[in-house]
Parts: sequence; structure tokens; C-alpha cells
Amino acid sequence: MTMDDKGAKDAAASTDAANAAELAQALREHAEVLSRSQSVLAPGRPAALSPAAARDVLHELQVHQIELEMQNDELRRAQLELDASRERYFNLYDLAPVGYCSISEQGLILQANLAAATLLGTTRSALVKQPFSRFIAKADQDTWYLHRKMLVETRHAQALELRLAPPDGALLWVQVAASIANDGSGAPVILAVLTDVSDRKLLEMAMRESEARFRALVEWSPEAMLVHGGGRVIYANPAAVKIMRARAVADLLGKPFLDLIHPASQPTVLAGLKSVAGPDGTPVTGMHCLTLDGGLVTVEARSIATTYDGRQAIITCLHEVEFGVQPDGASPAA
Repeated sequence: MTMDDKGAKDAAASTDAANAAELAQALREHAEVLSRSQSVLAPGRPAALSPAAARDVLHELQVHQIELEMQNDELRRAQLELDASRERYFNLYDLAPVGYCSISEQGLILQANLAAATLLGTTRSALVKQPFSRFIAKADQDTWYLHRKMLVETRHAQALELRLAPPDGALLWVQVAASIANDGSGAPVILAVLTDVSDRKLLEMAMRESEARFRALVEWSPEAMLVHGGGRVIYANPAAVKIMRARAVADLLGKPFLDLIHPASQPTVLAGLKSVAGPDGTPVTGMHCLTLDGGLVTVEARSIATTYDGRQAIITCLHEVEFGVQPDGASPAA
């Protein structure tokens, strides 16, 4: 239940109480008028009502009858508004596409909507007074305990992702966004929103597995591969370490990519990189690279755009075709 829903429910209850008090007062006044009129008209009473007094009593009764009818109309209108409010509450809370739970400070479920019951794999009535941790996978129960403890202590909204373990045994990932409020007695109540994120988590795991396979293929590839972004090398496979005559990958990481290209080949490389965004990347180009030991290596290179660690990058594949041949007009020391 959200704070708005709770406020609406409290307001409706307050309105009902006020209307009941008004009705009780009106009925009491009416009863007093009837009592006075009956005592005046009682048999054996020596004094009889005069016509003027009878008209006054009749008028009084008519006025109270009109007041009661108006109060009844007001009560009916308030009841219709309350019914409409309850219907809105039902639609917003019970029929919400995400799970809503109210959880006590001790971790017991106090209330849950239909979506929450579905996520937890049971009926709403079976959830009441059950520990929320009962439906959490064992590996994530400590995470929930610390999360709940911090929420109660700091009273700051918290969010986490954990796995639910419904009775049917099928684990599913949910995001839990929780805040804290007070119930009618002032006791803390955790208001939790449960969103099924299983599809996203499965996609993330598939992407990680795919990336791991890609890294394995690149690591074991006989072709040298350099990944560069922002003009600097951000990854090099073992074959690239070997072809660039480096001692380790760390020797290449962070180096400006163009520092590895002989000045005579740089215009060709720069021109090719302008077309790297195309679906086929750059065509195979012959160029000369500067090795880290001060030598030169002649390679055939091809580059293509890629994504590395979530950012745009370029992967350049190098195939050594000849070693020790200098570019035209260049000296070995160039």
C-alpha cells in the first residue's frame, strides 16, 4: 500500500466517523422533540396543547424530518464517494502490474496485492503473517536482512535485487524498492514494491557469457588484435603483445594507438579509420608498425567498430606479412 492509498483510506474512515456522529446527534434531537410532544399529549395530563403549540410541535417535527432526509442524502453521497474511492484503490493497488507488500518491522507480511501473491507463488490470504524471508532464496536472505535493518534504522528508501524462491521451486529475480512509514499505532511498516526483472537478469547473464566466450576466442586467436578507444589502446591479446615485441599486455595498455604506427603509414591509417563505422569496417591495408623494442614490422591490418566494456571502440587486427623491411624513404631509426 502506498502512502497515498493509506491517506485516502484514513480520510474515508474519518469521513465515515464524522457522518455517523452527525447522524447520531440528529436522531437524539429528534427523539427529544418526540419525547416532549408525547409528554404533552399523554392521557391524563391536565393541560392540553393549544392550536399554536400544536403547530409549533408539528413544525419542529417537519424541520427535523427534512434535516434527517438531507443527512441521509449526504450519507448516501459520501457512501458513493467511498465506494468509488475503494474501487480506485482496488484498481491501483490490487490490480497493479507490480507487487505491493506491507511488511512489519519484524519482517512479517501484513498485506499484499495480487501481483505480489503471484510473484511469491501463493494466495494473498496465505501470505499474511508469513516471514517475507521465507520466499527469498537462501543465498540472498542475508542481503534482505541487512537491507531491512538499514531501512528501519535510517528510514531512507532502499533498493536491491534478489532472487525469490516460490513454493514451485522456480527462482526468479525481483527488484525490491522499499520505503518506511508508520501504521495507525505509530509502528514502523515497510512498504515494498516488487518488480520482476528475470528477463533482464537472464539477458545480462547471456551477455556476460557471450563476452567471456568472445574474450576466450580473442585470447587464443593467432591473429594480433588491438582494441583502442579515444585514441588509446585499451586491450591487447597475446598475439598483439608478441607482434609488437612487448613484454606484457600492460606495456601496450594506455599507449596512443598512432604511436604504434610509423609516420609514413599514419595518413593511410587515419583515412581508413574514418570508414570504420561501416558494416564491413576498413579494407585490408598494408602498413608499418613501430615495435616497442625500436624495430619495425610490416602488417596487413583491418579495423572494425565494436563495443568494449560498454563504450564505443575500434578493434584492429594485425597480420604480420614481412619483418625488417622499412617503409619507403625511412631509415631503421625512423
